[in-house]
Amino acid sequence: MKAKLTCLGLMAVLASGGCAAESEGLLTVKLAELPTERIASGEVSGPQEVGGLACRVFKPGPACAFDVDRWWGKTVQPAQGKFYLATVRYKDAIDEPARFLSYAGLGRYEGPSEMHRFGGSGDGKWKLARIPLSWDMVLSLPSQKGRVRLAIQTPGDLPVAWVAVAVADADAERRYNAETREWIRRAQSKLRPTKPVTAQRAVIPPALAGEAVVPYVRTWTSVIYPYSAPQAGQAGATLRAQMSLNEYEPAPFGVYANGGKLTNVTFQVGELRGPAGVLAAEITKGTLEYALNAAGRRETRKIHAQRIWPMYSVDIEKNSSHWFWITLKTDPAKTKPGTYKGPVTVVADQGKAVLPMEVKVLPVKLVTMDEAGFQFGGCTPGLFPEHEMPVMQAHNFTISNIWYGAVGPRLTIRDGKMELDFEWLDHWMVIARKHGMGPMVWFIGGDPHDYPRTLSIEREIYIALHDGEKPFRELYSEFTRVAGLKENRGRTLKEVEPYYRQWVAEVWKHAKANDWPELIFTPFDEPACWTRPRRTEATAATKWVLGPGDWVRDHFKFACKLIHDSAPGSRIYASIHHNRLRPDRPGRPIKEGEIFLPDIEVFCTNAIDEDPKLGEKVRAAGKVFWQYTGIGGGDRPDQGRSNYGFYFAAFDSRGGLLWAYDWGRGFDTSSGTSWMIAWRTPFDVICSPYMKGIREGWDDRRVIETYRKKFTGDAKTMAVLENILANVRKGARPQSRQWRDTLLDKLTEAEERQ
Repeated sequence: MKAKLTCLGLMAVLASGGCAAESEGLLTVKLAELPTERIASGEVSGPQEVGGLACRVFKPGPACAFDVDRWWGKTVQPAQGKFYLATVRYKDAIDEPARFLSYAGLGRYEGPSEMHRFGGSGDGKWKLARIPLSWDMVLSLPSQKGRVRLAIQTPGDLPVAWVAVAVADADAERRYNAETREWIRRAQSKLRPTKPVTAQRAVIPPALAGEAVVPYVRTWTSVIYPYSAPQAGQAGATLRAQMSLNEYEPAPFGVYANGGKLTNVTFQVGELRGPAGVLAAEITKGTLEYALNAAGRRETRKIHAQRIWPMYSVDIEKNSSHWFWITLKTDPAKTKPGTYKGPVTVVADQGKAVLPMEVKVLPVKLVTMDEAGFQFGGCTPGLFPEHEMPVMQAHNFTISNIWYGAVGPRLTIRDGKMELDFEWLDHWMVIARKHGMGPMVWFIGGDPHDYPRTLSIEREIYIALHDGEKPFRELYSEFTRVAGLKENRGRTLKEVEPYYRQWVAEVWKHAKANDWPELIFTPFDEPACWTRPRRTEATAATKWVLGPGDWVRDHFKFACKLIHDSAPGSRIYASIHHNRLRPDRPGRPIKEGEIFLPDIEVFCTNAIDEDPKLGEKVRAAGKVFWQYTGIGGGDRPDQGRSNYGFYFAAFDSRGGLLWAYDWGRGFDTSSGTSWMIAWRTPFDVICSPYMKGIREGWDDRRVIETYRKKFTGDAKTMAVLENILANVRKGARPQSRQWRDTLLDKLTEAEERQ
């Protein structure tokens, strides 16, 4: 109760425009009084007065970081589940929003994570911004000596008077979500899709022709856009879902504004009842946010069905549609098999409509990802907070894929001696282990199309060896030049090699001693590109880049041996982009990907269409076979499902990677390149329909493995599955829903006979 009163007291003071120092807040930082030594980086003015308020003016450019006292006690982070608000008193003199950031060891090389954006109206008024801070996105390691690092990054001069921290109020999450959608809308308001789209013509049965609110049903793999409209048999249909006793299942639907604009549209799910009573399942309601996404080198801008937020009301323009999402989660300890029926009521200012819903729960419990022996994860540019881990696992993400260009122990070399500091990684690994996160594939180099510049760990060691001799950018370029010299190609630089070996040995030993998740190293990404032509245009910045060539092949093999020698027992992973035939020498043709089989333990490919026998070759060599793919445009949940479901199952890969999970520009994807299927908030993870599709693909795999476990030894029943997978290998168009239902029917029959 005291915490609640403290928060309410602070809010009352702030609402009146008073100084936060007069409140019972947890922390108040007056920027004009902040000692200069507390400013860690970036540019900010000295103390001054603007509009009668003492302040400092934050300058445009890199984030200006400042250190404040830890406000929650003596622990490294607050207690799990604690949420705070940092209220910022600022003058809105900027035309685009500023970013408030927190250093929590999650960004690139311990860099900051964006917490919220604020301002941007340019009206010159003093305002208050409320920035949520979650327990797992603030950090005070022992080396920080009781301080917490926060930051502000602004596009223009931004006067800030003070920052006050208090316990978050009950409305903080809803407010944050709404404010985020609003700044995205403003950022994209002047943009239009590159290509116009044609609106669908509505097919509405006579009984609904006069209704203003028309809900309609499509399979969830068929995206509903604003320009969509109900087609034959969709308006007035029943919303159906079928699920096992331990899975998530989507049940989205569209709402059509029939003949006039609808305002404040939301929905409610009534009780779902059946012979077993009320359905005992978790029901989550969501609203789809449409946003612009730039794809490809020419940045073709498209409307994407991008993010599923916790339900909020929307306006729907005349003769347009909106997509709403229902997600059900069963629990084998509570949920009873049976068919359940009930209403979904759609409400708008202009009227309401009832959509009938039917959920069929089968008497089947699926094996888990771990029980099936599957390992899957997406590439991420940093680490992720604790509250994200259960969401990832709920979507069948069991491992993580990190990159040395973002994540690595602190490294210094002084007088020929290398020292590694694992402080921040040790903290995060304890949390990852607590949540049962599986192995970490660690890319310690990048895309070899830009070889040798992208030899990340080797480049950092080289720069550390020559620290102080030249500016960082010059050393960066010098490494690329030196590593690309003819006598140095295809292997680690001789002066770098002993430190590379030491790094691998110390990291491996430290990880084992401190019970980290298993580390699976890979020297760099996609080595099979060694046969490809150079794609990097020669500029002043890239003139030393060699790109693909025999040196890529040789360097990968050299590094694999170095890792195996330095960390006995470690596994090495490789992403094999192609496995085409290369007549390397007359009479000795080779495959450009499988040439790396002797060097690695985990062989992951997206080239199965080039060589359908590749998985068999990998297994015959005693290695683990995985598959991977990219998200493409990221707007097709059916692709996510079919790729990671029956398609990969047909080749019996036991794990895989996704390029990528959250690699991009954040919430506004209208420019640049983004490979994102999920967006982090301080409270939650806002998933895309594509991420839901991937989850369903792995659920298809769980159905398959449950089927195999149940019917081992039953040749006739197993033939049903083998026929499906054989058709996939022959190029059959994915029929994921029908195929899953076929297998579940057999499993249900077996359960009911018992």
